[in-house]
Amino acid sequence: MPSLDSFRFDHRRFTAASALLPEHSTDFMRLVKDIRYGSRFQFLIAEFNDEIYRDSLIHQLDLVLNAEGLQSFRLDVSRTAYADFSALEAKMWSLVADYQAIHVVDTGNWFDPIQWEAFNTRREAVAQGIPLRLIFWLTSKPISQLAVSAPDLWAWRSGVFSFTTTARVSAVEKPQFSNPVDTRSLPQRSKRIAELRTYLTAESQPPDDIRVMLLDELAELLRSIGQFDEALRIHQEEELPVYRKIGNVRSVAVT
Repeated sequence: MPSLDSFRFDHRRFTAASALLPEHSTDFMRLVKDIRYGSRFQFLIAEFNDEIYRDSLIHQLDLVLNAEGLQSFRLDVSRTAYADFSALEAKMWSLVADYQAIHVVDTGNWFDPIQWEAFNTRREAVAQGIPLRLIFWLTSKPISQLAVSAPDLWAWRSGVFSFTTTARVSAVEKPQFSNPVDTRSLPQRSKRIAELRTYLTAESQPPDDIRVMLLDELAELLRSIGQFDEALRIHQEEELPVYRKIGNVRSVAVT
């Protein structure tokens, strides 16, 4: 049976993921879990193409990490701030005592083939001297250059996570899971879950506007008993198509 700490962690990452675009929930939850349970040193790559949305992702990620006792630091990398990789390495080294994770935010495509090759040369020294979770926030160009110019370093990556968007995101909605605490007992909630599943799988289906309300209730109940993955699946795979069908644009944006 999962521990209370594990339950709370899953609750936090699920709630944070629900504030993002639906297509990014899986990668976000995987990234958070890797940081939380992975080794102290990790070379993680997060691809983005929208700076505003990237900042929202970092904020949501930090909410979960800080609650887990993992302190993070945002390191904006530019040509004016760091002349070369050795200067960047020195800065990261100075953060080891106070932080467990660093958001390395590439501003202006600082990471070019020259910098990647320099990082590759120093990769073992970085892993030993800077035992931190290094989350590199990169656009597609420096990621492609990394794979080509420093294949050994590319092979060292702990994971690649995609947070690219098809349309510009000006803001991220707050998590939709803001309902009051369910005061029903576990047997009562389990009984209601069974009732909803039976009704939603019956041959005669309710109208879409009623069906989506029942799906939302089912997802909330599942979340309340710790079945976060199944609740997220219902939101994304069952609720979202119905919202699209009935043209509820706002609900599509936050489901």
